[in-house]
This record gives sequence, C-alpha cells and structure tokens, in this order.
Amino acid sequence: MDVKPLKINWIPGKNKELSLFLLLARKRRREVDSRSTLRWGARAIRSVGLIALVGVVVLASMGIALAHEVSSSNSPQSPTRMSQIVTTCPTGYASAISRCVPRECVFRSASQFDENTGDLTFNNGTRIVIPAHCLNGHNDAKGTTISSTLPVSPSAASVYPATTAWIEDTKYANCGWSGCSQLTSFSGNWPVPNNPATTTDGQSIYLFIGMTNWWDANPTYGQLIQNVLQWGPVNAYSCVNGGSYWGIANYYVGNNWCVVSDLKQVNVGDVIGGLMGKTSCGNNCYYWYMSTTDQTTGAGSFMNVAAPTMYNVYVTLEVHNVVQCSDYPASGSTNFYNLNVGGGTPGWGNQGPINDCPDESVAAYGSSLVILNYYYPPPPPPPPGGGCVAQGTPILTNHGYVPVQTLKPGEIVLGFDLRNGQTMSLRLVSNTMTWENSLIRINDGALLLTATNQPIYTRNSTYIGWVRDPQNLKVGESIYDAVNHQWVPIYSVENVYDRTRVYDVVTAGPNNFIANGYLLDYK
Repeated sequence: MDVKPLKINWIPGKNKELSLFLLLARKRRREVDSRSTLRWGARAIRSVGLIALVGVVVLASMGIALAHEVSSSNSPQSPTRMSQIVTTCPTGYASAISRCVPRECVFRSASQFDENTGDLTFNNGTRIVIPAHCLNGHNDAKGTTISSTLPVSPSAASVYPATTAWIEDTKYANCGWSGCSQLTSFSGNWPVPNNPATTTDGQSIYLFIGMTNWWDANPTYGQLIQNVLQWGPVNAYSCVNGGSYWGIANYYVGNNWCVVSDLKQVNVGDVIGGLMGKTSCGNNCYYWYMSTTDQTTGAGSFMNVAAPTMYNVYVTLEVHNVVQCSDYPASGSTNFYNLNVGGGTPGWGNQGPINDCPDESVAAYGSSLVILNYYYPPPPPPPPGGGCVAQGTPILTNHGYVPVQTLKPGEIVLGFDLRNGQTMSLRLVSNTMTWENSLIRINDGALLLTATNQPIYTRNSTYIGWVRDPQNLKVGESIYDAVNHQWVPIYSVENVYDRTRVYDVVTAGPNNFIANGYLLDYK
C-alpha cells in the first residue's frame, strides 16, 4: 500500500522514538518486498499501513511482518545433502546483518557507545568518535548471493559455498492492530552445547537472544542488540575475533556499523545468562545495559549503548560457513529457558527454518522456554544389556520412587527426553539381577553403580553427554539431576569392594531411566 507520511519524528542516527504515522488512503496497493540473506538469514520485510477513513485523516500505526525466504522445503533432507547459501561482500567490506559494513566501521572490545553522537569508549578507557559515514548509514554496497542444493563431500569446505543464515529462530513482536508497544528488557538462560563434531571447516555458530527496533529487519534502518554465545573464527562476520572455542559477547549492529564487547571464553556445559535492559537518558534517549555472563564461572562481558526503543525479540541459531551437518554443535539442541520480556508476554511465532540438515526445528513451551533443535548424529547401536545399579537404588516411576529390586517388566518408569528437557513414561522391558564385586559410590552413596558399562549423563569442562564407565568420573565434574533440571557437582568418587546384588534396568523408547534423581542409560 502506498502511504503518505505527513509527519515523522524519527531520524536515523539521531532521535530514538518513532512517532506514529498519519496516513492517507490511496487507491493503489503496492507491496514492498525487501530481500536479504546474510546475518538475518533470507527474510522478507513487508511494511503494512492501516487505511484511513474516507475524508478524515486518521491516526494509525505501521507494523512489520517477517517472512522467511527458505532455500529448501520444510522436510528434512538427507544428511549428505545441504542447501547452500553464501554471501560475499566487496573488497573493503565485512559481512554483517543483512548488509555489507565498511571494515573501518567495525569496533571491538567496546564498553560504551552512543549512536547519537558517535562517541565510543573501549574497555581500556580509550575514547574515539567513529567516522561520520559509519553513523549516517548511506551504504549502497551489496553482497553477491549464491543459493543451490549440493551434495556434501569430504572436501566440501573447498568446493561448495557454505550455509550462512539465520537457520532457525522464533520471534515475538509487541504489536497489535492498535500499534506497537515498547519493550523494556529481555533476559534468559541457555547452556553451552558440545563442540561441533567437525572443527576444521572454519564455521561460525551463534546462539543468541536479541532485540530489534521498530524497523526490525529493514536493511536501512533496522538495528539489533544481542547477547551472543558463539563458536568459531568469525571469518564471515568480522565484528569480533574468535576461535575453535565457545565465547560470549554483546553485539550492537546498525546499518553501517558493528560494535561488540570483549569476547570471553566459556566451557561446554556452563550456563549462560543474557540481559538487555533499558534506562532513560533524557527526552527520546535510552541507554541499554547489555550483560552476557557465564553463570557457572562468574565471567562476563558487558556493554552500554544508547540505542532506539526496541519492539521485537528473537531467539536464534545463526551460522556462517557451515558446509556439512557435523559442523553443528554435537548436542543436537539448545534450550533457552527463564525467558522474560519486560513490557510484554511473548507469544512466540516460529520463522520457517532453513533445513540444510535433518532434525532442525523450533519448539516453544509457553512464554519462557524455547528449544532450537539442529542436526544430531545418530549414536552407534549399543551392546545388549541394561544399566547396573545396586540393590536398594530408588528408581523413579509414575507412582514415585521404588527400590530397583521391586520393579517388574511391564511397569512404567520415568525416563528423560534430552531433546525437549522433559520426563517421559517408559515401559520396563526387563530387570535382571546379577552379582558384582566392584562398585563405584558417588557423592557419599547418592549413587552406587557398577564400575564399568553403566552410562551416566555427565558434564565437564570440554564435554557434556554420556560417560560409559563410572570409574572414570572425577571430582569437580557434574552429573545431571533430571528431576530438578540442574547439574550437581561430584564431590566424592569411591571404590567399593563388596559382593552386591545389581540390577540390569532396560526400558523401551530412549532406554534411559532416573535413579535417585540422576539420569542413567543402558549399557
């Protein structure tokens, strides 16, 4: 629809509030479709205005709806084929959100930035004013995009272009027919997943929560602030230098600049906390306090920015230069939980995923939990047999805990679905008793297990997943409490040499079970 803006108080790079548009109805409708493929991953931005009453100028507001430009069907593909997307920028430019940013407009290790004046303060106290052309946003540089579906080979990194896009995300826009309302904060938690199975392809992985201004994904006026967990050298998106490790940072990206706080390295299994909160700094001026912290170790990255009012929030998986499915984190999914939006209660709307690998999907549970699922390599088939736990171990059933020796085949025990973070009912297939002379006692008897062949879900500084032999557990590592959804530190691991009855617990389905609260698997 063509609209005539009679008055607008929003000036890119200056004022921070967008006034409502006064619109006049016109007879001809026109759909404005602005395409972009990098950083915000192949989305269409559509601006829609409300019709004014005939003969009367009506005060109305404009909303923005996002559509996904998906390069493949929504059905999962074979793990040996991928949808390939790559965007390259001209010489002297760095690829950024839906655009190419001059390299001199990329600023790292920032602690404070005022987009009104261009004043930038670095962590070491140095202050500069960034170049005027970075603020003005008059950037006509465009990238070259290639899209195709190609088989993945062992040398794919050097043969084919790479997937570079928002692979999957969910969005909440605080807008309705009466207009859009301001958001005042966004916060949440999510764990550091396992490292990618393949680490030699130069891929970058971003798992983040973010907020956008009224213009949302508009390549000219859209602005984004983010709490980011990232993996990789960041070759395609050069706002911050990384490596083959997980790190956390805060991003503020506009049309023609990119400002990032210090990158702090974190460990697999650590819990990340993100917070973006708004405080007023005067008329139509707001400072956003941005904090991304490792709540396990206490490390953190922080930044204050003077930025526009925010109206939209996202939970997102973004990748750069992914050339095979094993380039994704080996955890298979990431749970974003304790999500809280100041100024609104999210009704999450899923964007269409780019299915470059199997099992990619987005699931929202209420307003506070979002799960991003991505490629998870199938585990090798296990040898026959079940878990071996000592007599007297309490096993969680649909009627509560019962001693393991009382369980009968056909009864219902509770297991745990690692994909959605919820317990599930499983049928007991068998519960066979044998004798064992060597056991491992964990945390003063919280668990008493066979020394070998009893997988237990574990976290350490480099790995999160199943440890097959309890005798390999170490003090300082953690085991997973599937009832309270938390990691419990291991403070004691002892050998017990005593002839003891143990029970082989085998369940249908995922074949795991919960013993005294802790997640165990079959042999």
